[in-house]
Amino acid sequence: MNWVKVAVAIIIIIVILNVLNLFIWFNLKSQGNSEQQHSKLEKEVIIEIQNND
Repeated sequence: MNWVKVAVAIIIIIVILNVLNLFIWFNLKSQGNSEQQHSKLEKEVIIEIQNND
């Protein structure tokens, strides 16, 4: 039973680290190119609207 608890603990730690890394990466990316991302999204939406017409 002990090795099961150790395995579960390791999996939980890995998941938590991955979630933290995703949050940090997303925050850095959104701070860095928030304006560029917005303009890209607007262009994509405009292109989609034009294609639908």
